[in-house]
Amino acid sequence: MSHAHQELHLMIIWNRASVLRQNILADLAANFQIVEVFDVEWPHKDFSRNINRFYGKKLPDLARKVRECGNGPFTLITFIDSEPCYEVRDTTAGVESVNTHVFDFKKSYREGRNSHFSVHATNSPDETRRDIYLLLQADYDDYLAQALPWEGVVRRWRKNTAHFSGFSSLDELFALLNACTSYVVLHSEEVLLESFSGGDHGDIELLVEAVSEVVALLGLHKEREQGVRARYYLTLDSGEVKYFNLRSPEDGYYDVAWSQRILQYRRLDERGFYVPDAESFCFALMYRVLVHSAHLAEDHLPQLRQAYSQLFSGQELSVELMPKILESYMRENGFSYTQPQDPSVHFNEQNICSAELIKRLPVRVFNWRDYVDLRVKMNRLQLYLLKGCVHKAKLRLYLSLGGIYKIDIAIGRVKDL
Repeated sequence: MSHAHQELHLMIIWNRASVLRQNILADLAANFQIVEVFDVEWPHKDFSRNINRFYGKKLPDLARKVRECGNGPFTLITFIDSEPCYEVRDTTAGVESVNTHVFDFKKSYREGRNSHFSVHATNSPDETRRDIYLLLQADYDDYLAQALPWEGVVRRWRKNTAHFSGFSSLDELFALLNACTSYVVLHSEEVLLESFSGGDHGDIELLVEAVSEVVALLGLHKEREQGVRARYYLTLDSGEVKYFNLRSPEDGYYDVAWSQRILQYRRLDERGFYVPDAESFCFALMYRVLVHSAHLAEDHLPQLRQAYSQLFSGQELSVELMPKILESYMRENGFSYTQPQDPSVHFNEQNICSAELIKRLPVRVFNWRDYVDLRVKMNRLQLYLLKGCVHKAKLRLYLSLGGIYKIDIAIGRVKDL
């Protein structure tokens, strides 16, 4: 069956609106082609977390949303719009271009009810792509290609949202991110490969559209709940711990407009995750070498020279002229040098030619654990000084007293032995 120019959408009738189910099904059948109908039930103890993952950045108040939806079984309907039409509408996410057939249909069932959001429907194929992966762990294109008219059978679905219990691999993790949110991996290729294989660099650095959404989707834990660093971690099914630094357009890691450009022009790498395009990669790496490093990060220079040469048709990069080259790029695009809110990130003003291009954002205050972290255990004493202020350990003393008691003292950030 051909689905050229057709769109796949879905609608959810939450538990509180279950009395509308038959009317909605009849109206959907009259206006669209229903593909499947599911009777979905999430475990009661998992409902709030499932809702949090499903709505992501659109969810300002989790408890209120659960009350609006009701935490019982709900109905999921997938359907096809054969003649999609788009206009600008005022949505909960702001003014957007939406499929008016679906949007107006949803709105007609929301109006006049006590709970404004007891019915959910997707506004675009991108939203459907996200929702159908989370709910059914299905690929949008594959699902649409195999879609057939509904035969009247309601399927039972008793699964949590996709990868609710975790990930067996980073491939699974990035498949979820690819379907559900906008992000890029900021690490250079070499650092990325080392971090994926558990090398010395360790952290996977992501620029994301919304930190809270990624934290909820991946089930990340913050390294220090009250700390200032944007460092999170999760444990794969194998027991391996992966660390992530999450950056966003609002945190000053890059200028807001630059962050948005990086996300807008990202490209899907052949290994299955998104990376910056050639221009963003080159100048973001140059920014990292000059501004986000206390001293010139010479270990990144070979990669930077290669990226610059590829971007400018073989032209050689002059290290001495890099500050002026970067400033020219910043001025040309209207970008500022922004001081990160995360004070653990270096902001090297010595490599910034023009002070008027510096934009200072409010800097978060260090937590006391970033200065002193003392832990006394049955068989170990750990004393870490300046852990949140210094990137790598400047001094470390590790003693093992007959294998019975261990003493670990360090200045700076360390990895547990």
